[in-house]
Amino acid sequence: MAIRKRRDGFQVLIYAGLDPITGRQRYISRQVNGSRREAERLEARLKTQVADGGHVGTRARTLTEMVDIWLDWRAGNGRDISPRTLDDYRNLATSRIAPGIGRHPLGKVNPRLLTPSTSSSAARATRGHGHARAPTARRPRPGPGSRPA
Repeated sequence: MAIRKRRDGFQVLIYAGLDPITGRQRYISRQVNGSRREAERLEARLKTQVADGGHVGTRARTLTEMVDIWLDWRAGNGRDISPRTLDDYRNLATSRIAPGIGRHPLGKVNPRLLTPSTSSSAARATRGHGHARAPTARRPRPGPGSRPA
């Protein structure tokens, strides 16, 4: 975190954590053409945004995009993975993640969204696609002497 004198104002530089895909350090840089006090206010705002997860650190905007980027990275990162396993991952992402919670912006994905609940629209959408189904009622077995219907 730094405030540096630049041209007609100040440059504010904030560390935003590691990129989840590449592992590289990420920084946010903004120029303030005004006083140092304005630069300090901007620095405080940016720190708050980073702490709240406002700067996720990837080009992906939705959870589905992030999963697709991760799958591409996983396929080409040099570590062995079976083509069938990778294909299974892609099928799961397409059939389970994308229809339910895949459309949500990365900045809004949190444990509460990922926890299934009956009131969650994401949980309802997932159940609507045949996942996280409610248990089916078991039919009583016919007892001795009773005839099947």
